[in-house]
Amino acid sequence: MVENPENLIVNKKIKLLDGLSIEEKMEFLSFGSVREYYLHDKIIIENQDDMNIYLVMDGEVSVWRKNIPIFELKKGDVFNETKIFSPKPNSITVVAEKQTTIMKIGRKEVLNYFSLKPERLFKIFVLNIVSILSKKLENYEEKLVSHYYQAISLLKGE
Repeated sequence: MVENPENLIVNKKIKLLDGLSIEEKMEFLSFGSVREYYLHDKIIIENQDDMNIYLVMDGEVSVWRKNIPIFELKKGDVFNETKIFSPKPNSITVVAEKQTTIMKIGRKEVLNYFSLKPERLFKIFVLNIVSILSKKLENYEEKLVSHYYQAISLLKGE
């Protein structure tokens, strides 16, 4: 069952919006559009232009780079958040791993929203993105190290 945005906010599952009031979070999410994806549907595709931020409302997605899976995201997680800073073509492909509900929020809408708010809100939002990216990098590094040790073990015949 898909949680509505209010439940995700109350249950503090949307790390992107930590530090904003419930009203500010609801207003921010009101700019989004929701869509269902099914098993193996591609949500975004590497090297295509896409100036949106995506929020996993329900389900799971996998994130790929150059046809290599790099991590998975679940309810409350965000992807393509780097578009706020760098509106370049996608560096990832994101695929639904089961029936998944995604909210898409345009870069332009995000920037317009924060241009009308106190500067401190945008600073909080940017710090949340940095924290999210840091956690993703940490998880990716752990996965990379794990693969390295598996490869070494295979080479040694263990």
